[in-house]
Amino acid sequence: MTLDHATLQFCSALMYGVFAVMFAGLWSGRRKERNLLLWSVCNLFGAAGSLAFLLVPQPPLPVLAASFTCFSGTILFAGAGIRLIDGRRPFPPHMVLMPPVVAAACALPFLLAPAALAPLLSLALTTTALGTHSVMLGLYVLRNGRPSFSRRAGGVALLAYVPAYLTWIILDITGHAPGLQFLLVADQMMNYVLVMAFFTMAEEHARRVLSEQALCDELTGSLNRAGLYLKAGERAAGRPRAVLMADLDRFKAINDRHGHAAGDAVIRAFAERVRGALDAGDLVARFGGEEFVILLADPDPDRAMERAEAIRRSLAATPVRWNEAAIAATVSFGVAVEEEGEDLARAIERADRALYAAKAGGRNRVAA
Repeated sequence: MTLDHATLQFCSALMYGVFAVMFAGLWSGRRKERNLLLWSVCNLFGAAGSLAFLLVPQPPLPVLAASFTCFSGTILFAGAGIRLIDGRRPFPPHMVLMPPVVAAACALPFLLAPAALAPLLSLALTTTALGTHSVMLGLYVLRNGRPSFSRRAGGVALLAYVPAYLTWIILDITGHAPGLQFLLVADQMMNYVLVMAFFTMAEEHARRVLSEQALCDELTGSLNRAGLYLKAGERAAGRPRAVLMADLDRFKAINDRHGHAAGDAVIRAFAERVRGALDAGDLVARFGGEEFVILLADPDPDRAMERAEAIRRSLAATPVRWNEAAIAATVSFGVAVEEEGEDLARAIERADRALYAAKAGGRNRVAA
């Protein structure tokens, strides 16, 4: 191993180590963002793989296989962090299987093939397996998630590993071997791009989460008032909608008898039942206290009355369990349908007047 090679290998291991510490430091202050922890582990695997080559000048087969397995581990944990941001399972089986496949591709030729062919065959199979793993992740990054420059850059960097390895193999076969220095430099360049993409994706995800939290009601997970108006504006496209205004009946009595924690449980249970009755394109928001507004994409008034009646019956028929208590709760609904060109706030006012009519009529009923 030449000095230049050793220096590059040391720089590669150091680079991975520094990035691992950086992501671990970020995660220590943002524990909910587990993608940062996964990317720290990703870089730890890269550092381990580089150190194996640096500390063992002519690594024996077990060390060689372990080193390449570590490099496959970097791809596995890089993808796990990205999939976590996308709200998906971080470790799908087809990705988890790739590191052992890489280890087998490295080791089996030395165990089964003629000694003269074993090194070349091992190199070809190992780089093919690593390249396949990288391409699988690169294509996932480019085809899924929210499109952004950082995702495109990360996906392209992952795909670039394949031409880099192919170039190295072709030069080696044709007698113009550039040495491992070529791969080390290429690996460092692509990893720099990947890490910058990771940082940017993490910040974009954090901002998106904060924005969504600002539009949601913390207790129920439904939209809040601001979130409803924003989402309703995004989905309006000039089409009328049915507006349902709901208010839990005699809610103060529930709080007085069972306590505010029980009241919160009733509100959460009602919100869950509403969400279970919604179709794609419908919206629900907690307007404050025990009041909710539901927007139905279907503007048919009879259908809106049926939906409100179904939710009302469901709540009245099934008490909410709280500790040892079964809390009976009912809800009243006011229903209105947006008129052509009508402001949403005006339609909500009409639904609210209908709600007061339902309350005046004895509660636990639907009025339009």
